[in-house]
Amino acid sequence: MSSKNSVSAILSALLIPGLALLSSCGSSADDEQFFSFQSYTLTTVAKGADTDSLRLHLKDFNGLWNVSSSGIMPVKVGPHEITALTDSLAAMSCVNFDAGTPAIVLPRELQALPKDSAASDSLAAGSSLMVRTTLDLLTPVAAVFRVYTYSYPEGAAHGVYSNRYLNFDVAGGSIISLATLFNPGYERVLQPMIVERLKESHSTLLVEEDEIEIPPVFRITSDGIEFIYGIYAIAPYSEGEPTVSFNAYELTDLLTPTGKALLTP
Repeated sequence: MSSKNSVSAILSALLIPGLALLSSCGSSADDEQFFSFQSYTLTTVAKGADTDSLRLHLKDFNGLWNVSSSGIMPVKVGPHEITALTDSLAAMSCVNFDAGTPAIVLPRELQALPKDSAASDSLAAGSSLMVRTTLDLLTPVAAVFRVYTYSYPEGAAHGVYSNRYLNFDVAGGSIISLATLFNPGYERVLQPMIVERLKESHSTLLVEEDEIEIPPVFRITSDGIEFIYGIYAIAPYSEGEPTVSFNAYELTDLLTPTGKALLTP
């Protein structure tokens, strides 16, 4: 099976509800990349902040959180050692796979309920934390994982979401960083390019131009790269997550040979 058909097989499998193990098809050729994924869905109730001040302002406040984490985790990527990939994704997804059975890892601001806790059905959690890990893009050269997080603390005016990405070099078997893609010193050229594009697409910015840094969150796209700023990082909540996209040809002079191979369609 060709690389293109192998990719299509994976994406089709991801649409099948309840599939526990998602695998790509592949021939016996040694250089054929082979992906396998494990799916998981985990939920728990945790205890968060439970201060007297919150109890005074929020009726029936109990400090409980519904916590869920679901999605996919790579099991195999060709012949590559993928411990760094799975460990990084697990940490981003609030999941631990070390014991063989996936389990939720609570953020530091949340605590597990005692095993004999009296948190019964009558104590519905007023806060929620949801984490969802999906495959955003898969090509013969790169895989991009998206970790979507939504948090709503009880009593807040609205929840807050974020999208984080982990980019993986399929051929090289390693996590892709900006240093992988760009030549040294790229920042002084790329930063003003990003600022100019932000000014074109976002009417309201909360920071001065010289205070806008290149964000650490990025994803490889089908024709280049996209940089993502978090909510409130440089713009008001109404602007969402400001993003800046470039086609690969716009960045040719800044890219390493590896960067050109990964970003060029």
